[in-house]
Amino acid sequence: MENEKYPMCHLYAQKDWADDGHIIANKEGLERLRNLIDLALEKGFGRAVFWPSDMEGYELYIACVSEKDINLIELPYTSDDYPNSGKMNKMYDLFPEKVYELRK
Repeated sequence: MENEKYPMCHLYAQKDWADDGHIIANKEGLERLRNLIDLALEKGFGRAVFWPSDMEGYELYIACVSEKDINLIELPYTSDDYPNSGKMNKMYDLFPEKVYELRK
């Protein structure tokens, strides 16, 4: 990505119930995120590479799932204090082996 601005994006998860989540990004990061959401809406799944400010790139996966599926997966909280049901599926289980990749 020489001579290009990196799509930078910081994702801050909810710690507990009713906490706020945050996405902070540069313009390129928000545009890439929008394009990735469009890909997931069209194909069901998508992934793309983003960078936080420390330049340690990461892949972000997005899934567009049914209401039934979203109610069967674990909750997204990062705190160890919330009651997690052992009956809930891991969110990783929703993704197929191959996911459409957003390039450029």
